[in-house]
Amino acid sequence: MIKKQKVRYARGAATPDVIEEVEQGLQAFRAVTGLAVCFKLLKSSRAGTGMETISTRHNLHRSAFCLEVKRTRNARCRQCDLRDVPARCERERGVFSHVCHAGAGEVIIPLFVDDALSALVYVGQFRMREDQPEELPRLSKRKLAEVEALSRLLAAYLGERLRTPRFVSESSRGFRSEAIHRFLEKNLRENASLSDLAKHLGLSTTRAAHAVREATGSSFVELRDAMRMERARGLLQGTFHKIAHIATECGFSSSQYFHRFFRKQARTTPSAFRKKRRTEA
Repeated sequence: MIKKQKVRYARGAATPDVIEEVEQGLQAFRAVTGLAVCFKLLKSSRAGTGMETISTRHNLHRSAFCLEVKRTRNARCRQCDLRDVPARCERERGVFSHVCHAGAGEVIIPLFVDDALSALVYVGQFRMREDQPEELPRLSKRKLAEVEALSRLLAAYLGERLRTPRFVSESSRGFRSEAIHRFLEKNLRENASLSDLAKHLGLSTTRAAHAVREATGSSFVELRDAMRMERARGLLQGTFHKIAHIATECGFSSSQYFHRFFRKQARTTPSAFRKKRRTEA
């Protein structure tokens, strides 16, 4: 008889219906504010939170105004979305309002996981002044303040969903796998070593190496390299950060080392990968 594996929901974790729950939340937010929500995931979620699906459904601005602007000034739109806004998110570290290059007002919600910018949420578009595009809905200062307040609540909710796996196995292997991945995600920038992980788990270095293999099916180096590539791809495709900055975010001591690593793993250079994905998009 095959023993059925139990499934345990982590404290505060979402059920398998989390995607529908988030969809309902975004619809409610739009109903209250009258504004659409655009959700862009910058870093893939290994834990299977369901937010990957939300990003696929809502990662584009679909307003008539935005579509027309992109038809004629798409390169400038991409620079705004992939360079200007992420750079300001890193500075602000919280909800803020801004006016895009085409004159549309938006509320920006940056979402950080383990101190890394993992997703961007755009709320809008609207106008606050007479010199902005008249086809956009007008927001008073009071209404804008209300939208910003609700956006901070939305940030807390979506941030929790980004950090919480939909479910984890009740077995010790499942929980250990989660602990290993969480540790590496949090410390990838610092180039965490196997001995660092061993101290975190309260194990010897040798036992930690066996634990990684048992829990994930990969060696520590293989797992760390796979997570480095995942983060690198997300940042290359989702931002205009310089290669040197991405190298640092992925735990590499130099751009040259990162370049050699990426080329070996992906059979292409970071710049060529970015260019190809930009063309495909």
